Amino acid sequence: MAELQLRRGFEVKRSGHVACFGCPMLDMVARVDIAFLRKHGLEADSNTMVIDKKTDVFEDVEKLPVTCVVGGAAQNTARVCQWALQSVAKTTDMGPESVLQRCVSIGCVGDDSNGRFLASETPKDGVAVEYAIDKKLSTGVCVVMVTGNHRTLVSNYGAWMNYPGEHLESIWGKVVLNSSMLYLSGYFVQSCNNAARCLANHVSTNDSQAVLSVNLSSVYVCQESHATVVDIIECAAFVFGNYKEALALAKACDFWDDGDGIDTLCRKLCLLHKQPNGLMSVTVDEAVTGNSPGADTLMRTVVLTQGREAVIHGQRWLGGRVELERFPVEPLDGVVDTNGAGDAFVAGYLCGVVCTQSYQQCVHLAMQCARCIVKETGCTVPKYDLPVCQL
Repeated sequence: MAELQLRRGFEVKRSGHVACFGCPMLDMVARVDIAFLRKHGLEADSNTMVIDKKTDVFEDVEKLPVTCVVGGAAQNTARVCQWALQSVAKTTDMGPESVLQRCVSIGCVGDDSNGRFLASETPKDGVAVEYAIDKKLSTGVCVVMVTGNHRTLVSNYGAWMNYPGEHLESIWGKVVLNSSMLYLSGYFVQSCNNAARCLANHVSTNDSQAVLSVNLSSVYVCQESHATVVDIIECAAFVFGNYKEALALAKACDFWDDGDGIDTLCRKLCLLHKQPNGLMSVTVDEAVTGNSPGADTLMRTVVLTQGREAVIHGQRWLGGRVELERFPVEPLDGVVDTNGAGDAFVAGYLCGVVCTQSYQQCVHLAMQCARCIVKETGCTVPKYDLPVCQL
């Protein structure tokens, strides 16, 4: 496959789909105690993938009171982004009709009851679904164990790892060519890297109307698939993640220096690119600056979260200038479940982007979405409108 080419600058339109490529899953949410986690050798806030769901943790959780909800990181982002867009449309000249099924969830599910549950429940949040159906593998399931304000995930791979290229071809004209934003979860980048590279190549062409955004998603994705992740980042206009994920990627790619804090990591991710020899670089050189004028052209935005600590927002401009800004996170009472908070944060930010808002307003919407979702069980879209100021 040809090398991915970095697109010089980007512009996001108000019209067009927000196409979210990920791993549709059924979330089984249960409240447990620390002893339960210790029994299964799990740490709070960890994220573990298993090949076979017939493990002790799945069997033990099924004995507890469980709430089943629509899940999957990118699918969560699609659902919350659709909710946010509908709320914003009521406060602007966009109009509710302009955002009907604006967000699309793409991935692979099994030919089973869980897959049918996702196909029937997801559209209730206003999201269009484009699922490939795997006749052999079952729909992925994620066990979400809630302990206080912490959530621990154990997921089985299931059908989402087997997303077929034929399905991408079948929705290319209907979805991809009619999208203003293509969003890839890190899980999709790792397990469906051919499709991810195809989408990245698409947005790198001058005639593409879409821009690319990617989420680092997890520490193990950044450790195990760092080369592919970097390839996608080079084509991305927006990169999302948290401090642990950014640190894991920096160490895996050997651009972490002892003592680097989150600000430095954000700056390095803004500049990250591959040199012709294949080595990673986080310095300003020809690959970053290009030969054309236009130092006011925005090339990449990196947004890193760190739980209750400040959000770090970085922007790299043509010419290599990087600007960082910190956004404090206000304390919040009434937290029910932090599962999906990161997905909701990204959803709010993307909502602001496709509505052509300032980056400050994008962060504001991101925080608002996350604060609403953590007061629900699982990543459940609230029945009320997102509280937004006049845009």
